[in-house]
Amino acid sequence: MSRLNLHIISLAIPYPPDYGGAIDIFYKIRALHKLGIGIHLHCFEYGSRARRKELEEYCTAVHYYARKTGIVSQLSLLPYITYSRRSGELLDRLKTNDYPILFEGIHSAYLLLTQELRGRMVSLRSHNIEHDYYQYLAKREKNLFKKLFFYIEAYRLRRLLARLPADLPIAAISPADTDYLKGRFTNAFWLPPFHSNEEVETLTGTGNYALYHGNLSVSENHEVAEALIASFRDKEIKLVIAGKAPSEKLHTLAGIATNIQIVADPDEPAMKELVRHAHVILLPTHQPTGIKLKLIESLYRGRFCVANHAMVANTTLEELVTIEETDFYACTKTLMGRPILNTDIERRKQALEARFNNLRNARLIVEKVNK
Repeated sequence: MSRLNLHIISLAIPYPPDYGGAIDIFYKIRALHKLGIGIHLHCFEYGSRARRKELEEYCTAVHYYARKTGIVSQLSLLPYITYSRRSGELLDRLKTNDYPILFEGIHSAYLLLTQELRGRMVSLRSHNIEHDYYQYLAKREKNLFKKLFFYIEAYRLRRLLARLPADLPIAAISPADTDYLKGRFTNAFWLPPFHSNEEVETLTGTGNYALYHGNLSVSENHEVAEALIASFRDKEIKLVIAGKAPSEKLHTLAGIATNIQIVADPDEPAMKELVRHAHVILLPTHQPTGIKLKLIESLYRGRFCVANHAMVANTTLEELVTIEETDFYACTKTLMGRPILNTDIERRKQALEARFNNLRNARLIVEKVNK
């Protein structure tokens, strides 16, 4: 039997795996590699993410294409995030063989709107219902120019989704997204997010702090961190806020409190240890879209997880967290005196293994693209 080869069109360079989309793509590649799949990776490069040799360990070939950012890519009825990732070089390379193609995100799906890939086995990974996500960004944005861009992009993304073939296989990232996409696409299916964990590493016993972690340069995460600082300030429970690019304002707010610590830009091993040794992981969000990978990471590595409904709704993970909508400090206080038990960990292992095992989900991709 010949080896299965697969083209993966990545919206960005997926290494290092330090944010949601990159995490899903990178660990998907690693799982497919373990199954013996020949990965032909195509990455759009832009911004500060540089070409990485680490990807070559898991891929038969890695190719890079410059993203066409700027005003010209704005002057289109197609979404900017999609039109700026058009590439004739990519098309020419895909036409050199007949391997199946997985497009990562609607960002990378420009070629699905053309007739250039007629007869090819193509599929799309949906990381979000993107028009809903951009609508959400528009509602929360205070800058008028950015707000207008987000509204326009949401409109263009909705139009693009309606133009895709109704029989296109789409791998949705959450059960709720799957239900939505099945209303338009007959071959939509749930493919849970890929992640860095192979087994649950939750420690028994107790920790002595609560943790909030995330990309602190994202406005929503910054707002959540501010609110948690206000809730925990000068109280008896220590709060650690860890993540990428915390602002001077967060440093200042934490600096005037006696019990709050900011850990700026921890590397992956350091973040892993912060999660494992915390007693409570705080997981509030305002944005009920997709599945947040930090929820999965926290359940695999942390002790108690406290989340609001928006974080866990329709994820199949509701039973594994404590739900709290408003007073995260009071909820944390009730959990601080309670050790996590082996029975708690075993229940978590069973639930996560059944739904979020990377190798099992990689086999689902192979099954879908091999039809």
